[in-house]
Amino acid sequence: PYVDNTIFCINKEHVTDVLLVFNSYHPKLQFAYEMQQNNSINFFDLTLHAENNTIITNWYSKNSFSG
Repeated sequence: PYVDNTIFCINKEHVTDVLLVFNSYHPKLQFAYEMQQNNSINFFDLTLHAENNTIITNWYSKNSFSG
């Protein structure tokens, strides 16, 4: 099985439970998670920012980006 780069929103109280369920499907299929900070999270080349019940997107580049 192969899964790569998935994003979804859940209540933070359920993160551990959801992760346990997802990671129980197959030993080679193991998920990790990253929590938003300051209502924002980077995903691929985007920054997703939650503001007033809206998701605002902006370009994201890593600090190592050389242009």
